[in-house]
Amino acid sequence: SLNYCRNPDLWDQYGSRYKRDHAWCYTKDRYGGPFNLGWDYCDIPVCGGDNATCMEMDKTTCGCRNVNYADYRGNNSHTAWGDSCENWNKTKIINAGDYPDAGLDGNNFCRNPESSPNPWCSIDFWGDKKNRCYVPSCNPCSCKPPSCDLDSNTEACGCPSALQAEECCIEDNNDECRCEYLKVACRKSIEIGKADFCGEAFDTCCGGSADCMCSVTSSICFDSPGLVCNVAADYCCSTPDAYSYHHCKCDFSNYVDKIYPIEFRDTRHSCSVRDGVGAENVTLTGVDQILKAIYETTTGDFWLNKIGWLDEEVEYCDWYGVSCESRIVIGIDLRGNNLTGPFPYHNISMLHDIQSLDLANNALSGSIDYVTFYNLRHLSHIDLSSNQLSGAVDILISPAAKYVNF
Repeated sequence: SLNYCRNPDLWDQYGSRYKRDHAWCYTKDRYGGPFNLGWDYCDIPVCGGDNATCMEMDKTTCGCRNVNYADYRGNNSHTAWGDSCENWNKTKIINAGDYPDAGLDGNNFCRNPESSPNPWCSIDFWGDKKNRCYVPSCNPCSCKPPSCDLDSNTEACGCPSALQAEECCIEDNNDECRCEYLKVACRKSIEIGKADFCGEAFDTCCGGSADCMCSVTSSICFDSPGLVCNVAADYCCSTPDAYSYHHCKCDFSNYVDKIYPIEFRDTRHSCSVRDGVGAENVTLTGVDQILKAIYETTTGDFWLNKIGWLDEEVEYCDWYGVSCESRIVIGIDLRGNNLTGPFPYHNISMLHDIQSLDLANNALSGSIDYVTFYNLRHLSHIDLSSNQLSGAVDILISPAAKYVNF
């Protein structure tokens, strides 16, 4: 047997007595529920609703749960058990005149004038008790929060915050006020895989300024880390220089991951891409070709020690001077091994996981291309001393560098 909420009853628009109009179930307490009948209504989520179309629903058709349906203005005039409501001017429970904005207006419709847990009305033969009504629930994403507090939107959608921007900023009538609510709307929208309200937020907060959009999205990211951080990285790292863009995104993601305990979308791809060549393009079977290119560029036939190099029967991780972890090259040590010719910048730049590079005491030549090392995000040990290299070196030659010797 199952204990799911269901509604097997038949109920017409006139609310025939004892016919329940909403999903319900029996309770463990045989005296629980309305009139101690041992059953109670269930709170069932509302179907439908489109976050992209943000407007308050017609309150003559539904009420919002976040205000206990106090905004309902429909014509339901029967209790949840089918009894007819009496006119509010006759009820003994409250003085209808004390609630001019509650929609009482001399009618007998279900209302909630004084913030009870549910809408209610009184019935003529039991006029001193509140009798619960059932009214349809509006889509929560179309309900404005009950206050103007920024954190009062507890729904997983942005529309309530966007409604706040319209309602709570009337007196201020300025974009600064609306901007704060729209930033919340944008963040909530992004976190459910949409981008509703973000364009409006950026226009309101920034007027199209790229620097401002970086600031706005970063503030959203740092206030509430999540998928919005990807959007922030895109805006903050937008630059014609794709090389700088990818490294910027890598640094951004590393910072967020370090400060905030979230899973950031960016992977090693953003930390290793250069000139369109990413880590995912360098397969394990292609690493030996990269090492072969280093061998040929530095006249490997004349190396002092070249054990294993270019031998098809020897795994490249067993080649002299090559260190690996799980078949990934993490170190090259060919110190004092008679390497000559131009420094193999391009080939080394494709070894994205390399941590240590020692080519000191050789005869390599050419100008230093420090950009190559900046692309190697895990390279912590660099020794190229006693070669024939020239040029300037950036002090930030590699983000992970702990030892550098030229």
